[in-house]
Amino acid sequence: MRASVRSGTVGGALEAALCGRRAIALSFGSKEVQPDRRTADACLRSCALVEELAREWAPGVELYSVNVPMIDSVTTCPARYTKVAANRWSKGSLFAPEESQEDAKGTLRFRWAPDLADVHRSAEVSEAGEDLWCSLNESISVTPLKADFAVAPTQGEAPQGLLMR
Repeated sequence: MRASVRSGTVGGALEAALCGRRAIALSFGSKEVQPDRRTADACLRSCALVEELAREWAPGVELYSVNVPMIDSVTTCPARYTKVAANRWSKGSLFAPEESQEDAKGTLRFRWAPDLADVHRSAEVSEAGEDLWCSLNESISVTPLKADFAVAPTQGEAPQGLLMR
């Protein structure tokens, strides 16, 4: 489980969309090794879904984020349009430094070590219709996105950055 707009997969699709290309970020919702049959079923379902999205691209959509749960019923579970759930990472990284010492050049090495506790907590409080909610409810989330950043509401005068002399 993971939040849609905080992934490298969505980052790649966002780059394509910013270059004027339609893009679909597709992720499988598990960090564990899956049985071959489940993986094959998820791939077949994903291909069919991507083909359908590409054929019937919704107006105004620049990219989709699709998250497929790795469950036995992946071939028949519902796919739902979703919105992005609010999610924050308190740990700050999906990687951990290697235990070994730096190499001769002083290069630090990191390993893939996701701590998904924050995402799991966010999923547990997510609302129906959000991408993380789908991850707990055996559904494929299909999140239509635009390749821009929404403006957050603010009040008052903007900081001026004037230098005091």
